[in-house]
Amino acid sequence: DELIEAFEKSDLAHVDKEFSAYKDLLLVLHEAYSQVENSENYNKVANLLEKSFPGTNQNLKISNAVRKGDLAMIQESATKADEKEPYLDNLLAYYEANKKSVSLAQSLNAIIPGAGYLYIGQKKSALTAFILNGAFITAAVKFFLSNHLAAGIITTSFEAGWYFGGIYGAGEEAKYYNERLYERAASSVLNENKLFPALMFNHAF
Repeated sequence: DELIEAFEKSDLAHVDKEFSAYKDLLLVLHEAYSQVENSENYNKVANLLEKSFPGTNQNLKISNAVRKGDLAMIQESATKADEKEPYLDNLLAYYEANKKSVSLAQSLNAIIPGAGYLYIGQKKSALTAFILNGAFITAAVKFFLSNHLAAGIITTSFEAGWYFGGIYGAGEEAKYYNERLYERAASSVLNENKLFPALMFNHAF
């Protein structure tokens, strides 16, 4: 907000391509209007970039797609990219090859408590879930066999909480795993290909 206010009150609001840092100024404004969600001015700046610096504008579109994790937009951009720069295809291929299935994590945990956590590499959580569920199931069975119905029902209700909570938790951990996997890969792509807006500057400020 302060940056935009300073810009709009300065003579910079009237510069054109003759200004040596014109592209860098548009980059700054593009990011600022995006952050404050001013779509009208954001679109105006995007149009100026497209008109004067189409290559930079395309890189910004790719940057936004990668930073937001918009896989459909990344795929669309990959089809338009130069074949000599296959980094978008590589990013998508890496993510697809290494991501974990949320439904599979949940299914495994439903079949064997803890298996879903083991699938995503959380060995300690897997062991804890297996032991806790095993202990409650064993206790519940013993109570029912000993005709302690009340204790059996209470123990079973606790076990149901652990069991279904474990299924849900395995799914959430798989989602978290995929998010961290994508963030690491995307950060590398953004840095190596100078897709962060700040890395596109031609001037220092």
